[in-house]
Amino acid sequence: MLSTVLYNLGKFVCSIILFFFYPFNVFGSQNLPKHGKAIIVANHSSNWDPIIIAMLTYRKIHYLGKAELFKIPLLAWFFRQVQVIPVERNKVKPRTIIDCMKLLKNGHILGIFPEGKRVKEGENVEPMDGFVTFALRQDAPIIPIHIEGKIRPWHRINIIIGKPIDLTATYGNKVKDSVQKRIASQIMNEIYALKTP
Repeated sequence: MLSTVLYNLGKFVCSIILFFFYPFNVFGSQNLPKHGKAIIVANHSSNWDPIIIAMLTYRKIHYLGKAELFKIPLLAWFFRQVQVIPVERNKVKPRTIIDCMKLLKNGHILGIFPEGKRVKEGENVEPMDGFVTFALRQDAPIIPIHIEGKIRPWHRINIIIGKPIDLTATYGNKVKDSVQKRIASQIMNEIYALKTP
């Protein structure tokens, strides 16, 4: 399948670049699920973030990407081929929700950066809470990942993968918007609290 070939080829090429120019350490790799649905949620500090996280697992990660990127023809073609899901910053379209739900229902991994833009360590940004909806509706575990350190050439950074966040107490229940936003903020706080062992 073309999408799988392009995804794996992209990972291979990027792995060479990362190996020589952007080295990183990984902690907690045992927390990544080997099978079944899951939502990877991480902080966002660099354009390299989705590529680095893709290197952490042999499984394909289906990312949500900002819709503006799909206005660039070549990028739009590539993103569609590797099944990146476009998402509007201010309003999530029904099509996006349907696509995400379908992927989780079929046992895939979603990759989401709730801050919606690149954020410096210590900068306070209210996260988008759509990933909480996906987790609750599909009974999907949330895998928190902290990309610790500034990504720059020949500067080693740390990737800390936390234990799955279990929201089973609220699965199947209708959650108020205010509660959902609070859950999203708590999860982002947990992500930034992940530190190198």
